[in-house]
Amino acid sequence: MKVCASLATLALVLITSLSPAATLLEADSLWLFDGGTVGTSATYTQVIDSSANAHAVSSSNFNNLSWVSVPGTGPYGGTAQSASGHGLKFSPVVTVQNPGSTNADTVSAATLQSINASVTGSSTMITRMRWDGAISGLDDGTNQWIVSNGFGGWSEPDLASKGYMFGLSTTGQLYYYTAAANTGIGQTASGASHSYITSALSLVVGEWYDIAMVLNDFGDADKTTGQVTFYVVGPNGQMQTFSSNTTTWISPNSNTTLQLGGESAGTGTTNQRKSFNGAMDYLAMFDTALTQSEIQNIIAAPEPSRGMLMLAGIALACFRRRRVGR
Repeated sequence: MKVCASLATLALVLITSLSPAATLLEADSLWLFDGGTVGTSATYTQVIDSSANAHAVSSSNFNNLSWVSVPGTGPYGGTAQSASGHGLKFSPVVTVQNPGSTNADTVSAATLQSINASVTGSSTMITRMRWDGAISGLDDGTNQWIVSNGFGGWSEPDLASKGYMFGLSTTGQLYYYTAAANTGIGQTASGASHSYITSALSLVVGEWYDIAMVLNDFGDADKTTGQVTFYVVGPNGQMQTFSSNTTTWISPNSNTTLQLGGESAGTGTTNQRKSFNGAMDYLAMFDTALTQSEIQNIIAAPEPSRGMLMLAGIALACFRRRRVGR
């Protein structure tokens, strides 16, 4: 009985301490990037979705990825989300240079894909990441897309494209994008914005950042009244907030594929050139718009271990047995 009493007390302490971090485990997909060995190439079987949904990574379009070390502590004070201290490095490669021409170099993109892992409408993306600058050897600067969330294809003739993309401008500004509809109809005619860039913030090459992007559709059917908010913590440890206007297009539909590392996979001279050159400690996708407080709790707190969660469960079970026995 004394053991049960001690465990019951411990359960209350654990539940209180775990409640903020447990939110991370409730993500629609949670990519901790903790497989493999630092300095080696990654394989698709080593990249695991740690959420309850356990989305699988496709064996196709898995290219130019490797394992790297990540800092033990993030910019906002939270420890590395992976106990192994690993992260995933995205390294697109210029395979053919075309001197004297602009936008003509051939690039092998660094990407991975997971089917049925995209989110729609009000949603949240949280990551700890490092930008390594322009792709080495590329003939000109271009945007780099980091997350393609079910992006592409018109949902209806008069609506914007499905999903969205998150990435960086050529100067490291955070970039949200969902394509506009044809001129004169749908989104373009509505006056809604189809993109948002943090003009007052540019990431510093080689530095780690805690970044959250929250899409809020305000819970109505009007796709033109949405807002994008970025929460960013850089090397100084201070959180900065950037919000779009409230007429930003938030698509209620998306294709099923979540692609990390670029707009297009494979090798080519078009969208493959817009591949992310950098690293991620982790990435979490939520199918709801989290609050600033929830985001702060996640990026400031380490992921709860399975052992701690199990101990909390045992303690609560013991506590319930005591109550029944009275």
